[in-house]
Amino acid sequence: MTIRQFDPVFSAALRNELEAIADAGDAPARPHRPHRPVRAALARPQVWVSVITAVVLVAATIGVLQIAHRTTLQPAATTAISDPLEQITDPSDPEYVGAAPLVLLSTRGTGSTMIGIDVPPGVTSVRPYLRCLPLASFRISLGKGFSTGCDARSADYADIPVVAGRRTLALRIPADTTWRLVVIVTPSTGTTTSSTLHVTAGPEAITDPLAQITDPADQSFVARSVSPVVDVSGIGSRRIPLAVPAGVSAVRIYIVCASGADWALDGETSQCRGRITGWSDQRVSRLPSSLRLTLPAGTRFHLLVIRSPVE
Repeated sequence: MTIRQFDPVFSAALRNELEAIADAGDAPARPHRPHRPVRAALARPQVWVSVITAVVLVAATIGVLQIAHRTTLQPAATTAISDPLEQITDPSDPEYVGAAPLVLLSTRGTGSTMIGIDVPPGVTSVRPYLRCLPLASFRISLGKGFSTGCDARSADYADIPVVAGRRTLALRIPADTTWRLVVIVTPSTGTTTSSTLHVTAGPEAITDPLAQITDPADQSFVARSVSPVVDVSGIGSRRIPLAVPAGVSAVRIYIVCASGADWALDGETSQCRGRITGWSDQRVSRLPSSLRLTLPAGTRFHLLVIRSPVE
């Protein structure tokens, strides 16, 4: 609501000035005319002063209203969500994949959704890119899936194995979160920043930590069903967004990687194996908004963050 006030001193001064002008300009009495109440009233200087003062104040009010109206039309500054397609086709962007990737889906929305997607014959892997506002955790499923966090300009991604045909992509994200999603065919040439959803072959094969902690026969068993906060795999060092759901006060972090490499996660260092051999429980209040994972170049990893069962 806009409040407008006129200076009473200014109004009184204006009235006095107009009265003085009217008194100075009084003309000699005119010949008598038939009685006309309206004209008789208008002939009195005080009436004219009141009328003129009212007109001036009305005009000033209209001017203030116009100025106030123009002011309220100024657009509010907002944070824009980046278009992932523009980022991955920009040679100066770290996530650049090429000038013309094969795009299967480009859409936007708010909250969780299910989206139909046509996978062309011969395509065996797709890569989703998500940007969102505000910072949030999400899960994308297309047969298999992954979980991580996103913001207006970045999010981890994963290459998801698919079968050609009509498929349904499921996005799970907080209801008040606005997002932009692009799904492309996984580029044929990989880089050290590309992710693979699960690494299961070769001498450096690593296990899926989520499969371990939901297996009652495994020594790392937590529960048969666990909702990850972050679930991402990849190659080499990277910064991983961490969006912890409201009400979670502590998280448990699991890291598995190939070759028994040394790793560092925001100052904490250790050596990992191809399956879970330990974990770290951390208070959320002590964690940054993203985790910095440092690994030797070319080292495969799988990072899983869940709500701590002992918070």
